[in-house]
Amino acid sequence: MKKKRIKKLPIFILLTIIILIAGFLNFNNTDNKNKSGKTKNSYSEKSILKMEELGIKDNVNLKKYSKTLDIAIFDEYFQSSYLKEYEQIEYVETENFIDLVNILLDRKYSAKDIGNIIKEYTKCPNFSKYNFERYLTYKEKNNNLDYQTVVTRVNIKLDKEFYTDTEPVKNPDSLYVVVNKYNYLDSSFVPKNLKPLFNNSNATMVQEAADAYQELVEAAKKDGITLVATTAYRSYSFQSYLYNSYKEKDGQQAADTYSARPGFSEHQTGLAADLNDPNYSARRLSPSDYEWLKNNCDKYGFIIRFPEGTDNITGYQEEDWHIRYLGKEEAKKVKDSGLTLDEYYDLYLKNK
Repeated sequence: MKKKRIKKLPIFILLTIIILIAGFLNFNNTDNKNKSGKTKNSYSEKSILKMEELGIKDNVNLKKYSKTLDIAIFDEYFQSSYLKEYEQIEYVETENFIDLVNILLDRKYSAKDIGNIIKEYTKCPNFSKYNFERYLTYKEKNNNLDYQTVVTRVNIKLDKEFYTDTEPVKNPDSLYVVVNKYNYLDSSFVPKNLKPLFNNSNATMVQEAADAYQELVEAAKKDGITLVATTAYRSYSFQSYLYNSYKEKDGQQAADTYSARPGFSEHQTGLAADLNDPNYSARRLSPSDYEWLKNNCDKYGFIIRFPEGTDNITGYQEEDWHIRYLGKEEAKKVKDSGLTLDEYYDLYLKNK
């Protein structure tokens, strides 16, 4: 037994020595990394040389590492006048970080708040660096809104007056097309595959929407609800006639709250319809009609396009009778989100 122990002793000692040497080398290597600035605890030699080149080395606290400053000195948007602010700002891993920082500093935001502000904005999935200054302005005027709401509302141009900065719709035949007070259809646009509605042949919709409409109306009938579309697809010329009639009657300001200007009407897409209950005379729909529609229309691919309390977003007063076809999957998602189509589109559909 003694001989066996004596033979094993040199191996044990050798292994111990190897472990000690490896630990020493690792410690020494880590220490060197710190000295060369490859960790967050100090500036690299390259960074210090860059500071010398910029003439700012003597004004930097080299003992207190700032990743924001380290990034800034190599950035095309670096401003030496913000040297001390860069040292105080929390770094955020995002594209165009220094440019965003400078915008906030130009607007006199506190250096201690800037990192968190950028973090909140850039985590929004629909954040656009091109709209950053508009986000800031809108947030300053509506400080009660969260960052996500600000980003979405600015993206859909709610920081601008209705019918300003308008642009043509790029995908007019898309099932997810959004036509509103900022996005218009060409006067010559007519949707493809228009089909007369089964219970009103004078009204037409895109075939897929027309078929879904029939399913919706028949399901409602089984539950004792009678629904008929009074109007669906409208041509540019017909919408022009309607809008001008309303404008002449009530004035443009009032007309704009319940009627779309020609080219800006969702009806021209062939995906929208206005419903009526012929058994109810007080309004287009009875309370029970509306309740059924609100609870069931998504099952057939429709949403209520202008629900109560969204006029500040859609630009239209409540229209519980105006439905819009999106397909079952997206209609349910819009309903569950509690968002208007305008908001939902910007968040989830604009890249589809």
